[in-house]
Amino acid sequence: MKMSRENLSVKIKFEPDSDLIVGEAPSGKSLTIRLSEDPSPLELMLIALGACAAVDAYNVLTIRGGAVKVIEISLNCKYVRERNSYLDEISMTYNIEAEKVGRKEAEEAIKLSLEKYCSVGNILRRKVEIKPPIVKLRKIKSKSRGFNA
Repeated sequence: MKMSRENLSVKIKFEPDSDLIVGEAPSGKSLTIRLSEDPSPLELMLIALGACAAVDAYNVLTIRGGAVKVIEISLNCKYVRERNSYLDEISMTYNIEAEKVGRKEAEEAIKLSLEKYCSVGNILRRKVEIKPPIVKLRKIKSKSRGFNA
């Protein structure tokens, strides 16, 4: 597969007196963070990883015929606090509610998401160990579409 490079630029405006950080994307969409009330930048990074992984796993499962109702991911990290603080490892637990999805399919979709499709995960994996995820699957029974006589 041929590699292509694209530029992605965002603009960040930090206003210390008002406790605000505003991020603007090229699409014109923005995100306002009030430092005293909203998630920290590190927490936002974990949220971004979880969101990316959930969307990609959903896409893989639905392409393969699954009917996903909910994907919930709990992320935990080991954060080393020292002069140059860093993340040491990230663990993830997936709770999936779906129809027509078996454990093997869910595990394969998550593996593809984390190892191939999720760009946030690809970036983090270069410096942080992302542990193999724990998968909990709750199968939903499909509703009958027949008529009662």
